[in-house]
Amino acid sequence: MAALFAARMLTYPLLLVIATLGSAVSGFLGSATDAMLRSIIGVRDYSKALSLNRGRDATISIAGNPVGGFLYGVAPWLPFLVTVMIAAAVLNYGVSGIAATMLVGAFAAARLSDRVPVGGCICVSFVFLCVCVAPMLFAYGPGASRGASYALVFVVNAVMSLPFPIIDALLLGFVYAKAPTSMQGRIAVSLTVPAQAFAAFSSASAGALLPVLGFRGTIAVFLATLALSTVMVLCSARIRRIPRADGWDTAEL
Repeated sequence: MAALFAARMLTYPLLLVIATLGSAVSGFLGSATDAMLRSIIGVRDYSKALSLNRGRDATISIAGNPVGGFLYGVAPWLPFLVTVMIAAAVLNYGVSGIAATMLVGAFAAARLSDRVPVGGCICVSFVFLCVCVAPMLFAYGPGASRGASYALVFVVNAVMSLPFPIIDALLLGFVYAKAPTSMQGRIAVSLTVPAQAFAAFSSASAGALLPVLGFRGTIAVFLATLALSTVMVLCSARIRRIPRADGWDTAEL
């Protein structure tokens, strides 16, 4: 894409084809490393290995948008070229400052993954997310300065990313560790495709709700959805009873 853009040969249909092919590769092979872990890592160590794997992927994903936007402002063809270069060389190390909170969460997940009961930690993590989002209901309200509101939203978004690697490592780690090796790919698709579809829909729905309900009203809608998912987790005895990693061998999926 960088070469085509620099040569002024990158048309929209061609860009669409390349982007579709790239998305297909990501969709088919994106979870291959998680599935491969099942063949080389024992059940007790799987959650820790998965947390490190997901922490690396999350860092790349979070850093990609701001880095790409900055490079695109320098030159339109530059992000296409540098994404390729960094991915092959130093992306895993050079963007740690941008995704520091996610990295802290990944580090915590690696330390906690084999030490805490999965069920209890998942319940606490979901409640933590609700507590983090709730303060945004007071942002951009009457009498609130835009600077303070922006700072509040920024801090909330940073802090609420802490439990994401822990949820991935423990809950999804348990599912992947207990599922047969031959079903890893199908399980990955069954989990990730609906999640990605809802993520895409959430962006569109937020854009539609903002002009109607305003910022605080939109946050209230998403907070209610998050609270509903938290209630579902808290009410699930099967999730609450998931033991820590050293008990996964005898636990039932």
